[in-house]
Amino acid sequence: MQEYDRDRMMKDTLLERTIETCVEMSDAERWLLAATHGFPETDTDISPPTSEQPSSSMDQAKVIPLMAALLRGERQEVRNLWEHFIDPLKDEPLLYVPISKGGEPATIVTIRSRQRMIQDLLTWLPRLGLLSETRELIEIARTAERNEPIPQGAVTEFDDVFTIGYQAIVNHLVDSSENWHLDEPAHDESQDSSSTARARENRLVSCLERLTEVLLESWLSHSRTLRLSVLEKVNDETNWNRLVDFIKHYGEELFTQQFLALGNMVNQPTGAQLGRCPVPVAAGSGPGDFPADRDQASGPDPRSHRGKLRGLPRLQQHHDTE
Repeated sequence: MQEYDRDRMMKDTLLERTIETCVEMSDAERWLLAATHGFPETDTDISPPTSEQPSSSMDQAKVIPLMAALLRGERQEVRNLWEHFIDPLKDEPLLYVPISKGGEPATIVTIRSRQRMIQDLLTWLPRLGLLSETRELIEIARTAERNEPIPQGAVTEFDDVFTIGYQAIVNHLVDSSENWHLDEPAHDESQDSSSTARARENRLVSCLERLTEVLLESWLSHSRTLRLSVLEKVNDETNWNRLVDFIKHYGEELFTQQFLALGNMVNQPTGAQLGRCPVPVAAGSGPGDFPADRDQASGPDPRSHRGKLRGLPRLQQHHDTE
């Protein structure tokens, strides 16, 4: 089983690095096409997407003119292209099942490339002062995940999307505050500079507060749809105390590298694992002195490599009494 663990880990690691490479290549291709878009000497063909094209190709065709306008600093052109880009995005999947949960590599590449595209736009949109579009894109990403049927074990990256968008808006506000024109006349020329700086700081703080209030609603709506930890199910004092007592009594035997090895965990229900745990027997004891259930006597030999989970007598007794 140790060899199986190593082989599976190497396979998953190789697939993850291959997926990451594909995502980076897709991102680089997108920016190169955007940088050369609109130049007559280039022969890049960005044709309108069709239903027969892969989702990644459809994403590229929609976003490249938008990214090209961002690179050229054409604010009005971005707004002209915005609706054409944002409307189809509402129906695109943004959740994926990771390799460790049986996800399809091609699907993971497509969805992670789409997420990278969204993150790139969230970085660039505030630089042109397109704050409403930035907020709309954050909200579209959240609602797209919420409305999508969630596969078992699916991964959300909305926390990264939200963080990138929020930080980009904050950076833009801080940088642009130096050029804000304030309508507060100075009464004393010697204090002109300091009073103007304080006025800018106060207005900046006010803008950041309003920004946080607006985006906080999206973040709270997102967090209510997630179970950030399995411990959130332990929501009363009685169950919490039972959990603490269990860890105190059995944690030393349970949370070990040998017990938590992938070969022991994969495709084995917890009851089956504990049922095959050999329990030390006092000298002179007979078969009837084992606390394990009699129904499991015909199961796999507890001395076999797959069923060998040593040193868990108290955990076995706890399992039998539940």
